Amino acid sequence: MSNASAQSPLLSMLSSIAAAGSETAIAEEITSKVLPLLQQRAPSATPTSSTSTTTTAGVTLLAERDVDDILYQVDTRVATAPWILALTTKFRNVQSSDAAEFWVLVNKLVDNFSAVQARMVADAFGLLVDLIVSTANHADTPSRSLRPLLKAALGFSDAHDTLSPAHAPFVAQSLKTRQYKHALTLLRHRVSVFDANFGVTHRDHLLYHYYGAQVFLGLKTHADEALEYLTTVVCAPTGGSGGVVGATGVAGGPVISAVQIEAFKKLVLVQLMVRGERTSRLPRVANEYVVQIARVFARPYDQLAVAYVGGDAKMLSRVWTQLSGLFSADGNYGLSVQVLIAFRKQRIARLRKTYTTVPLSFVAAQDVDITESGVGTQAFVLDMIAKNDLAATLSQKTRDGEVYLSFVETTLSGEDLEVLEQTIARIMALNSKIASVDREVGMSREFLVRHMIADGRGPGGRGGGGPGDLAELDAMELFGADGMDMRGNGAMLGPRRRRGGRGGSGGSMRRGGGAGRKENGSAGARARTQTATAAGAGEGERREGEEETEAEEVEIEIEVDEEDEEDDDDRMEM
Repeated sequence: MSNASAQSPLLSMLSSIAAAGSETAIAEEITSKVLPLLQQRAPSATPTSSTSTTTTAGVTLLAERDVDDILYQVDTRVATAPWILALTTKFRNVQSSDAAEFWVLVNKLVDNFSAVQARMVADAFGLLVDLIVSTANHADTPSRSLRPLLKAALGFSDAHDTLSPAHAPFVAQSLKTRQYKHALTLLRHRVSVFDANFGVTHRDHLLYHYYGAQVFLGLKTHADEALEYLTTVVCAPTGGSGGVVGATGVAGGPVISAVQIEAFKKLVLVQLMVRGERTSRLPRVANEYVVQIARVFARPYDQLAVAYVGGDAKMLSRVWTQLSGLFSADGNYGLSVQVLIAFRKQRIARLRKTYTTVPLSFVAAQDVDITESGVGTQAFVLDMIAKNDLAATLSQKTRDGEVYLSFVETTLSGEDLEVLEQTIARIMALNSKIASVDREVGMSREFLVRHMIADGRGPGGRGGGGPGDLAELDAMELFGADGMDMRGNGAMLGPRRRRGGRGGSGGSMRRGGGAGRKENGSAGARARTQTATAAGAGEGERREGEEETEAEEVEIEIEVDEEDEEDDDDRMEM
């Protein structure tokens, strides 16, 4: 380190911050001291320079002297945020001559970076991801982007459960290079955290799961996972209201994404492969309007599904032949062929519901090779057994020379039990996250305000008020003296309703209780009298006239309560 560099205020500040201790403390120091300093030292925009802008898509560009100091003299983990800004500044227009240096520095960063700081400059992190993808594709070497993208996606959160700007591009590049197994390294971690503050959008969420489903389908052994990911895309929330024109041209309805339409087409085919049924029912969270729009665009796929479920092989073959050109144009031809193979498999597997042992000649009579692959029944059955698609054995009887197919009872292997345990653990972890989010949402100010409005206590409701009313309510008013939520038991947030349009407690709370309830009613009346008296005394002589009015209202209410109780007693005697 040269003397000039050693005297740099930026390097001096970063050296002192490195001794701050924890990663969180360092990130706070970077946010409060380093980033403001970098913004102050950033070059000012001049209209004559082609590279004069201080931001690229909202990302701060650093001064040239700061870029070199950061990239060559500062640790990547200590100063992750400055490192990302420096990289996006230096290589915002990567030339072929700079590509080698770019890859060296990018890999150095992703090998050891702070997730906390990366999320602090999420926009710059996303821009860096775009640079990685564009540089690799421009050089016609998309596989070179896989390593840094995977490292960036996994390192964005310690639990690997947060959607990052690198998730969707990594899976897309894996598809482009047909590195399906490599993509599983990321896809095996379920994404459960989606935060727009981390530089991701609704489209990123859709694309990640859509590309993930394609990877699972490409492997041809993860159809269940593909079904789950496609369902996630179709059931994702949609935007659009008030004058926004949806896919059907109807204003005011939800806007369906083109990604969701393509996912629905694949979902129809995959559901046939996995379950042998149409997509007649989706999870309750699915938007019915969106599903209806998707069905309009996927009508040919539904025609194939109807023929498939009907079980007529000739009809299925005829419909598929008519629609094969459409499937090819949509990029789903290979998937539609897998559907025909699944039909053949399910047709054979269905025999186990009726027979325990059956001659192979009988199976051959039921078998239909719609794809005309040329694979005979015996070879096809053996392949099903080898791939665990059919629990059966083939044996040849010496007496008549006939080959028999014997179905066997399926049992869980050690590997199956391990997969089951992992699934249960994943579901339990997901339930814990759902419970945590439910608690956070239930205790939030926004939820309580919406709850008041839904119950008629918001603007224009029974109790009046609005979001501002919540600030005036303390914990005692919201939850009662014993800490229990009183809102669901007839308590009102605001003035209590009274008989005949006046205030006070509802009569239904006092009736039908006999002598015991009568005593409680009298005690309640005395308590109200004492409360009114205490409140009046606290206001001073200024409110003497108001106190007399309140006392009269209390006396009237006591008389009404006693009359109600007497009427109840008379009805009980009758």
